[in-house]
Amino acid sequence: MRYYIKVTALIVILVLTAFGCSRANYITSSKLLAEKALEKEDFVNAFKYYMRAAKEGDAESQTAIGTFYSDGVLGESDYKSAAVWYEKAVAQGDSNAQLNLGYAYLYGRGVPQNYDKAIGLFEKAVAQNNFGGLYAFGLVFANGYGVEQDYERAFYWYYKAANYPDPAASDAQFNIGVMYQNGMGVAVDYEEAAKWYERAAELSHKDALLNLGILYYKGIGRYQDFEKARECWQKAADLGCEEARDNLAILEK
Repeated sequence: MRYYIKVTALIVILVLTAFGCSRANYITSSKLLAEKALEKEDFVNAFKYYMRAAKEGDAESQTAIGTFYSDGVLGESDYKSAAVWYEKAVAQGDSNAQLNLGYAYLYGRGVPQNYDKAIGLFEKAVAQNNFGGLYAFGLVFANGYGVEQDYERAFYWYYKAANYPDPAASDAQFNIGVMYQNGMGVAVDYEEAAKWYERAAELSHKDALLNLGILYYKGIGRYQDFEKARECWQKAADLGCEEARDNLAILEK
């Protein structure tokens, strides 16, 4: 009888182990299929495969589904559904979900606006070295979201984000340029502004290209150079910047 119980227990363990491996393989294969679909810009199938993995409890896939809903990849944005999926991933400690749900609370998208909850989620993301959390704190202090507006503290967080090895750092680099150009939390320094715009421009940041072109056009922080201005504005226009197109038209007159 004891032998029978031990054998039965062993069978149960083996079955559970096999189930666990099968589930893990299912999640992995679903995510790989989703990624391949994304490479082909096949968003319908990418969503389908991410959803398979998300329903199995994979946090990264749950975050991906939330982003599909938030960005309206397959139609209109559905912020409430996005928040539901972000919540599931946040419960598992996913830092990107923490960041995205933080923004949902910051702007009241799909959830009631709540600055305290937003800041709390950003803190959790930063604690996991999530680059986006650094930038988010810059936004919080620059705009006074739930805190006293403080440009010096905003500059501190933007600076940390701007030096992060990630293409998305261009937004922080651009904001630092704006702060130097306008004396927000730092002394006005047009050369520093131009330097930071150049860094962001190297990462194809259209607003940085626009502002850098203006500095060249006016000869502020850089020597006056209409051709350099034209070059910056053309690149910005190619990236969809309407103001850059207007400036190019002025140069043609």
